[in-house]
This record gives sequence, C-alpha cells and structure tokens, in this order.
Amino acid sequence: MVQVTFENVLPLLEKTKKDGSELFCIFKCPVSGDKFAAFSEFIISPDNSTSESSLQLGRARFNILNFLSSVFRQDSKLAPSSKTVQYDAVAGEFESIEENEYKEAVVQAFISLKNRFIWDDQIQSWVSHSTIDEDKIGFETFIRENPVTGTKEKEALGKVLLKIAAADNRLHFSERVFLSDFVEKVPENLEELNQYNSIKIDLTPFNGSGKMRESVLLLAWVMAITDKNLHEKEIQYLEQLSKILEIPDKRAEDISMLAKRYAFFKVIEADYFTGSIEINEAYHSELAKKLLLPELESAKIKSLF
Repeated sequence: MVQVTFENVLPLLEKTKKDGSELFCIFKCPVSGDKFAAFSEFIISPDNSTSESSLQLGRARFNILNFLSSVFRQDSKLAPSSKTVQYDAVAGEFESIEENEYKEAVVQAFISLKNRFIWDDQIQSWVSHSTIDEDKIGFETFIRENPVTGTKEKEALGKVLLKIAAADNRLHFSERVFLSDFVEKVPENLEELNQYNSIKIDLTPFNGSGKMRESVLLLAWVMAITDKNLHEKEIQYLEQLSKILEIPDKRAEDISMLAKRYAFFKVIEADYFTGSIEINEAYHSELAKKLLLPELESAKIKSLF
C-alpha cells in the first residue's frame, strides 16, 4: 500500500487557505480534473515548534467534516473560490507556521478524502475515482439512497442544522463549512447564529417520506458531531427532533449510532493510512467517549483494520 506523503500529494494541491488553526485545501485530480475540498487543523506546540508527539496526535485530530463534505456535497467537483490562495503565494500568510506543520496539515486534509482517490502505479500519482469501493459502515449508502429532495424539504433541513449548530453557543469553522452545503447564507458570528435557538421549524414537508425523515435525523446527528463534541443541548434537541419526525426510539438510536460509528471509523481509517493507530490509542478512547460510542462498538470498528 502506498503511503500518503506531502511529496506525492503536492502535485494535486491546487489551492489552500488558512483560517485560524485550520487549513482549507482544494485537491485536483491530474487525470479527470475533479476537484475536492477538505481541511485539517494545525497542531502547534507552545514554542511554535512541532514535536513528533504533536505530529502523531495531529494525525488523529482531523475534523469530521473532511469526510462528510465529500459524502453530502451535491457537487463534489468544486470550482476555484476567490477565498482561496495559490500554494506558491501563501508564504506571507503562513509566517507563524512551521513548514512541517503546514505539510502535516496538507497530508491530513488529503487523507480525509482518501476514499475519493486511488494510487495509479503507471503515472505514479493519486487519481480520483467516482465511486467508493467499499462501504464498511453503511453510512454513505444510506445517504445516497435516501437523499433529501425538494425545495421545501431542503429549506427545512437547513433550519434544523442551523438550530443544531446554535445549541452549544459556539460556531466552529467546521460547522460553517458543513452548513454551506445546506443553507443559502451561513451565519458569520454567534449573534447571527443564536437567532435560530428559538425558531420554530415546520417539518410537515417530511410527512410523506419515512426514509427522508431518517436522513434528516442522521444529518442532524452529523451536524452535532462535526466539531468532535456532543453538547447536552444538542442531544436534547436531537431527541426532540426524532419524536417530531415520528421516528421510533429504537430506530432513532440506530440512526445516531450509525453517525457515531462512521465518525469514529474515519478517524481510525486515517490513522491506518499513516500507520499511527497504536500511537493514538489514548486519543481514540477519548474520542469514543466524546461521541458516546460504546466500547464494544469502537472495538468492532478497530477490528476492521
């Protein structure tokens, strides 16, 4: 198996943008021209140097949105954005970032899209492929087979996700990027976001479709775990939402577990590609607890690797 390295990823790196502690990247397939977006977090030590331990931890701490955006984005071929900057022109923007920190962030962003690329021995490069070879968890298959369609339905879904994002009284960069796939205007700050705390959402557009209702609940759970944390208020709203959507308790529990298992799976998968599963054992345990993922479930997922 070919390991992901900065050197073999760099030819695909078309644009980057730094936003706080995060790096947004656009990768372009050299054969098809397909473009995919992803981002990761800089892991910076207090003295602005990168120790080996911080790099290893960084391999696990990529944002959940990295894999979700490629699944839920209606058009995964992204046009260049005016908000991004050319790689060879970022020197001034990254003056406070060590070179190895930048390279590690780029590698992590690409790894989050690993299921969209395959190594081509003939041209010695990563190339994109249109379908996912194997869906071990069942998450991607469910979303593709049960999409949320219709203008009113999409509008209602967007409001649900905004309310979830507002529940913990903070707006993480990953939440803003995820929301951009579902709402016309993404809140720029907490003041704009908090107005959705008290809104009443009309969910009647989903009355006729049981599977679409389940997709709404699944996406709502995804919204809640995008920042790798589950807040008590988020859980409370998710429980209310399942009742409003008239999804039986057992089925609602299965849906929430599907989202958590897939989130955990993608973290383990990323560590598998970088050979750091054993090194990040402690972080995996911590993440499973944050996601409220039972120990037996996390063990099953690890056994897949």
